[in-house]
Amino acid sequence: KQWYQRRVREGNWIKLSPPEGMMEKMIKDDDFNPKELCFNVQAHISAAKHVVGLLKDCDRVQKKIFMHMMMKKFYEYCIKGEHDQCFMDIGRKAAVCSMKQGICPHDFLKAVKNDDECSDKLAAMEQCMESGKMPRCDQVIVDFYEGIKQRLEDISDEASRHDVMCDMMANF
Repeated sequence: KQWYQRRVREGNWIKLSPPEGMMEKMIKDDDFNPKELCFNVQAHISAAKHVVGLLKDCDRVQKKIFMHMMMKKFYEYCIKGEHDQCFMDIGRKAAVCSMKQGICPHDFLKAVKNDDECSDKLAAMEQCMESGKMPRCDQVIVDFYEGIKQRLEDISDEASRHDVMCDMMANF
C-alpha cells in the first residue's frame, strides 16, 4: 500500500490525511512551513482529535504501530539535531520520577492508564518532573508544555487535566 494508507484491521485500510485546517493552510499559503507547527499547541490538539477520529475503528495493535510511527516522524522532523538534549534530559528525569513511584520507566503509561489511581499517579509524576533541576530546554518547549497543560485543564470544568489524560489513554 502507499505511504498514506495504514491498516486498520486485517485487509482493511484507511487513507491518512492532515487535519482539515492544516490542509487548507497548506493549499492557500505558499509560504507554509509545517515545521512551525512542531510546538504549536492548537496544531497538536487538532491533530490529536483528527487522529482519534481516523483510528476509531482500528484495533489496539494498529493504533500502537501508528502512534510509534508518528512519534518517530515527530522526532525526526521536530526534535532531531535541535532539541535532543532537552528530550534526553526529560527522558532521564521521567525515568527517575517513574522509579520513585515504584514503576518501571518503560512501563509507566501501560501501568497507570487502567489503574484506579491513574490521575493521582500522573499528578505525582508531574510534580516530580517539575521539582528539582529542570531539563535544559528552549523556551519554545517550555511554552508548549505549559500551553498543553492549560488546554487539558480547560477541557472539563469537573475533571482535572490528569483525569482527562487518563480517560484519553484508556480509550486509545
